[in-house]
Amino acid sequence: MRITFNNQTGFPASEVYWTIIGQNQNNQFAHITVDGNGNGSLVPMSTSDNNPDGYADYSYPLSQCSAISLPKNLYIDSARIYLSIGSYLPIQVQSGGYAPPSITNPGIAGYNTIFDFCEFAFIPGPGGSVYNQLNFNTGSVDFISLPILANLSGGDLTAGLTVGYAATRSAIFNAIAACKDPNFKGLIIQDASNTYSTDLRIISPADVFSGIVSGPVLQYFTTFFDAYIQALWTQYSLKALTLDISGSIYTGKVDSANNFNFTDNTGATVCTIPGLGSGSTNPPAITSLDVLGCRNSMAFGNATQLNIQKYIAAAINRTVMDTLPNNQMGDSWCNLATQYYTNSNAPIHYYAQILHSNSLVLNGVQACYAFSYDDVCEQSSSIVGQDTDGSLALSLTLPAW
Repeated sequence: MRITFNNQTGFPASEVYWTIIGQNQNNQFAHITVDGNGNGSLVPMSTSDNNPDGYADYSYPLSQCSAISLPKNLYIDSARIYLSIGSYLPIQVQSGGYAPPSITNPGIAGYNTIFDFCEFAFIPGPGGSVYNQLNFNTGSVDFISLPILANLSGGDLTAGLTVGYAATRSAIFNAIAACKDPNFKGLIIQDASNTYSTDLRIISPADVFSGIVSGPVLQYFTTFFDAYIQALWTQYSLKALTLDISGSIYTGKVDSANNFNFTDNTGATVCTIPGLGSGSTNPPAITSLDVLGCRNSMAFGNATQLNIQKYIAAAINRTVMDTLPNNQMGDSWCNLATQYYTNSNAPIHYYAQILHSNSLVLNGVQACYAFSYDDVCEQSSSIVGQDTDGSLALSLTLPAW
């Protein structure tokens, strides 16, 4: 598989870097290194790679290498392609893992670096395939700093697949800055060092932390969906919600203790989501930040519970849970995409709405990963291709600033 990097930012190639890190077949974290002919190989990471400042440099400027060829039998999983502007990406190699720059801790090296990443795996395909399969997405779950455009071609694909953002960086930042809800402007993180006289990134409302955003913005998103969640729990205490996930039918209703209970076709309770204000519970009570971040109460328990929580979180983030036709959710409501982020009776997740509105169309929808469960109803930017003959090619473009 060949990976090509295209730089349209206006910054010289010597100031645009890529870094690739993932896990090998032995579940060791490893990085891609390139020889003089542009051939890439996977090398296990070691704490000895850390320089005296405590950070390793696995980056390549585009002026040194703008394309790499990976063997079609290379195995790399849980991988990221990082792209950074102005500096290599400092990586702290740890025993059994690594830490990239933090977007919430200014004390970590690289915080003031403009960077972003894509996620991928290049591993044998399903069903005992002898060919490696690329699973790829441009992810903006936690933040966006560089609106990456990706094209996948060759291999088993009869036509190329293109995903990512159809907008310049400034267009996306300006849209957030001019958002109807002014609190979203508070998610734009400025460059304190003023190195490039520009903003560093826009963080997801799920990643608000004290010291990163102002106190009022922190408080606003901490309770962002509270009123909407409470209204939903009231609504479904009076009527039942039917959830269809790949033919498995669950019925949900809120009881007198404010617990949203879901039962299967035998009547057995398979998932419970305590309502707001329930205190410390097991399972955990729902919060706005849980919904925004798809964590804790929205990522708790066994596979059935996780599936139910996934659909609930997606419906709340998209603000359609109170307007579902016939109170039915699941595979049957995937045709409601035109109604996402339009509910006048709920707070709108403008981070997700703006990123989707600036994304390319994939399978009939403007696709991107704006929150962790954006793959519900296939709204995400995930693409797949098998390297059947060594011709699979991934092209990543950083558009005009």
